[in-house]
Amino acid sequence: MKHSRYASITSWLASLALTLLFVVPAAAQDTADVFGQKVPLTELAVLDGAGASSSLDTYRGTSGLVLIFWEPSCLWVQRYTDRLRAVEAQYREQGVNVIYVQRAGTAPTEAVTPDANRTVLYDDGALASRLGIIRAPQIAIFDANDVFLYRGGIDDSPGDAANINDPYLDRVVNALATKQALEAFETQAFGCILK
Repeated sequence: MKHSRYASITSWLASLALTLLFVVPAAAQDTADVFGQKVPLTELAVLDGAGASSSLDTYRGTSGLVLIFWEPSCLWVQRYTDRLRAVEAQYREQGVNVIYVQRAGTAPTEAVTPDANRTVLYDDGALASRLGIIRAPQIAIFDANDVFLYRGGIDDSPGDAANINDPYLDRVVNALATKQALEAFETQAFGCILK
C-alpha cells in the first residue's frame, strides 16, 4: 500500500513539474523573440477609455515611447506616483512619450487620471503577454525605431525614493533623448503581479 501511495504521489509530482515546465514559461517564450528586437508598434494594440482599439505607433514620441504598466490598487504603484509625475513633462520635452497602461475594465485613479498631459490606455492582457510584462509597475521602452530596448523596474529602490542608486527609467530616457547608443537590457521589476 505504501509503495502504491508513493508511486501515485511521485507520478502526480512529475505531471505537475512537466505542466509547469511547459505552461509557466510560455509567456517568457513568446517574449524571448521580441525583447531587444524591432517590434513595429503598428502591431501592438491598446484600448482607449471608450474601448476603441488603436496601435501604439500613434503614441510614440520623436525619440521613443515608455509604457508603464499600472495597477491602481497596488501599493508599489502608489509609491511611484509622485516620482513619475515629477518627470513626465521632462520626458515629453525630450521627445519620449509616457503612456500608462492599465488592465481593461479598471478605472484610472486620481494619480493617473487622463488629462491634457497624461495618457492612460487599457490592455486586455495581450499586450502585457506579448511584451513579457508580469508586474505593476513594470516598464517597456521602445526607441524611435520601435526597438524594444528596456523591460523592468523604474529604479532600484521601489520602497524609498531617497535610496535610488540606479534610476533605470531616467537612464534609458536620457540615452534616447541624446541619441546615445544603448544595448537592450532588462532589470527585475518589483511590484504586484498583474491580474
